[in-house]
Amino acid sequence: MLRLVLIGFFCLCAGLSQAQTQKQVVNLDALKVGDVLPQDGEYWDLQGDVPGQINLRFIGTKLRLYYLDPEGKIMEPVYPVALVRYRSDLQSWKTNAPQMTKLTAGPGNVYLASERVLQQPLRYLVWVIIKRPAENSKDEDESVAYAQRILSGIGTSAN
Repeated sequence: MLRLVLIGFFCLCAGLSQAQTQKQVVNLDALKVGDVLPQDGEYWDLQGDVPGQINLRFIGTKLRLYYLDPEGKIMEPVYPVALVRYRSDLQSWKTNAPQMTKLTAGPGNVYLASERVLQQPLRYLVWVIIKRPAENSKDEDESVAYAQRILSGIGTSAN
């Protein structure tokens, strides 16, 4: 009798443990402006007049940048172009020169994306630079830089 109770208790605990570890999968390509973005990647507060944040994350082995309002909902990209400077965090700095990729508007103008495929393992030091277009053709474009962070796709929901 005690054996049956212990087996039942063990099965119940195992079932609860499995239910807690299962995550709801969100199709990021189906998200639109105004949707809440699932937590992942790295966040920086937006600099300048527009309140909110930017979020850089891996989608597979490519980079994607979202603009978020103060409530964490996706908004249209404030600026149409971003640059990401990156280098592997797992390789020697002597043989690991920084590289750069350009992110431009993706489908539906919901995010900025890069076409460059980054090599696995996905653990990179990243710097984000947002290009603000000049207000008139005589001025130069203005850049806003965001501090270096470690962006990891290891053990995350990178598709």
